[in-house]
Amino acid sequence: RPALKTLTRPILRVSPPVQGGEHLLILTGQRRLRLLDFAAGESITLLKTGYDRRCITREIAVRNGDGPFVPIEEADPEGRWLREALILGRSLARIPGTARRKGLLEDVLSRLDHWQRGMERQVTTEGHITSLMRRLQEHLTTLEERHGAEAIMNITPWLAPLAQQARNREALPLSTTHGDLQVGNILVDPVKNQSFVVDLEYAR
Repeated sequence: RPALKTLTRPILRVSPPVQGGEHLLILTGQRRLRLLDFAAGESITLLKTGYDRRCITREIAVRNGDGPFVPIEEADPEGRWLREALILGRSLARIPGTARRKGLLEDVLSRLDHWQRGMERQVTTEGHITSLMRRLQEHLTTLEERHGAEAIMNITPWLAPLAQQARNREALPLSTTHGDLQVGNILVDPVKNQSFVVDLEYAR
């Protein structure tokens, strides 16, 4: 610990200051910071300056349901932070034993499916596909500007046929989705043998 204090220097700033911040473990992400307070048994997620607050407000809205999520204890309605209980677990990918990992995965996916079915709604195909294609085109334009036409040349040819195939249906069932669901975002509490889906900043 003394060596770390000697060899490192502060590389981020939180404003206003967090009381006792020097005793927290700080995990940095692309758009957010997570402060782990082991003494208080809580985790605080903070939005970095300059990023869209919807990545937190969407998560708050999603986790207010009865899905397999860690309950939010307190949150800023403007989407700057949220506070939740600290789960002393590990990601599903680090759980030993193939059979145990499979059982935990099946359990959390079953609970997630049940939650999603409760959120399901019907939308008109034409309106949804038109909106989706517009957003895809915006992302592709940005991708092309950053990386050149070669970055999207294998994507654009199948977009129109895929959209046309989807339009053959009059309505589509839609539900909220995680946006980044993978084993690293499934947290397992080994004491209670429970699984939770975490990191819903891309949920919509």
